[in-house]
Amino acid sequence: MTGMDFSTSFELWLAGCSILFGAAGMLLYDLFRIWRLMLPAGRLSIVLQDLLYWTLLSVGCFFFLLFANKGQPRVFIFLCALLGALIYHLSLGRLVMKAGGWLAGRVRGACKIVRNFFEKAIVMLGKICNNKGSEAKRG
Repeated sequence: MTGMDFSTSFELWLAGCSILFGAAGMLLYDLFRIWRLMLPAGRLSIVLQDLLYWTLLSVGCFFFLLFANKGQPRVFIFLCALLGALIYHLSLGRLVMKAGGWLAGRVRGACKIVRNFFEKAIVMLGKICNNKGSEAKRG
């Protein structure tokens, strides 16, 4: 294969890889969505997460095109990647988000238990310190 000589088998392989790349991009996005469910944050955090996601996806796309197609962008590669993202979203993506939602709920619950423990411990230490301080003033 020299120059722009592409065989049908190579193009089918490239289409399959593009579909997998699109699905992987959506899986990465779902992982960011699960992270947001676990640890809700403000707008700045969401903007930074989106920036990180698009940076990772862009770098991944660059290297995918560089190594899989010798740096040649082709419309069908992007269309196949979009198809892969859609197929993932409509199939495995729903399952991943259900499992991720369940996991996020468990993590938030565990964080709430730990936070309550430390809040109670701090209040108790504050009371102990106040009692010792008032005893020292009396003594």
